[in-house]
Amino acid sequence: MALLLHEIINNTIPTYAPLSSYKMPSGCEPLTKMLFTSCCNDVWVQNSFPSMLWHAFCIRGTTEVLLQAFPQQDIITVQGRWTSQAFLDYWH
Repeated sequence: MALLLHEIINNTIPTYAPLSSYKMPSGCEPLTKMLFTSCCNDVWVQNSFPSMLWHAFCIRGTTEVLLQAFPQQDIITVQGRWTSQAFLDYWH
């Protein structure tokens, strides 16, 4: 569903552009690691969670997130816009 919405919203982006590209007044831009991390951190900080460095998004960074003293479930719920705790099934 997310991919379909991305394609609908960004329907003027050329087919040869990277999948993560988005519309800007100057044309299309690819989503960079720095911008992605910045957007995630904006959401987390606005919701009273600490910001994270890029390595927290890597597979090995998952362990660090799970071991933090703050409630990880709330971070995932906010960032993923989950309306339930169903994502807990995927943490096994």
